[in-house]
Amino acid sequence: MLKVSGYKNQFSMQVQEPWFSFIGEPDIRKRKTVEGRVGPISKHIELVGKEGRIYSDDRHLYAKVKFIRHYDTLEDYLQAEGWMNAAPHAISYMDALEKYSQVTTVNLNNGKSNVGNVNTAGNTGNTGNIGNVEDRIQVFGPIRIRTEGGINAIHLELVSPIINNEKSNIKTNVGNVNTVGNVGNVGTVSTVGNAGSVSTITTTTTNIPSASPPKTSRISFSNEMIKK
Repeated sequence: MLKVSGYKNQFSMQVQEPWFSFIGEPDIRKRKTVEGRVGPISKHIELVGKEGRIYSDDRHLYAKVKFIRHYDTLEDYLQAEGWMNAAPHAISYMDALEKYSQVTTVNLNNGKSNVGNVNTAGNTGNTGNIGNVEDRIQVFGPIRIRTEGGINAIHLELVSPIINNEKSNIKTNVGNVNTVGNVGNVGTVSTVGNAGSVSTITTTTTNIPSASPPKTSRISFSNEMIKK
């Protein structure tokens, strides 16, 4: 039976869709019970017996690592563990092999920035060329598996159902500005009170020959991303 509270967060692991949804599948017969991770067994062995958070872009769940097995190749991994346990959305062993080969991630070892460089020309006004597009590699490609030291089969026991991430309710108090007449600017500023009511303050300024447009600031929030 899945718990409804009191989850332990002893590790964190990101899983791409649709793989994540199959880890959280309520029906054990359709559930992904084995998660593949590239690397030597020493990289993940400390997770055994721990309960942690597995997440995608906007959802998460909690699972416990029961045990880990190590393989030299993707083929050995799928054959020994059972392709239906590692890729339950596949229809055959060959299809599972294909689905694993389609998983990609950003190449962090290419010595290049993931943001393209922009080169601008001189005084001629010509626009320069945009640099390299983000470089991606196969997560379970044979070369990467061999270079990284194999592939680990992490056996998971589902502890919680899939949980939707909470959305932020933070609002920015940037008011609308309406221009009236040739020189008179009428500004409207809206603020949100503690009780949820909206109050409006209107100020009028006249005889301003040259008014600069209001400046607004943008606040960005980001979540931790750990790729396969």
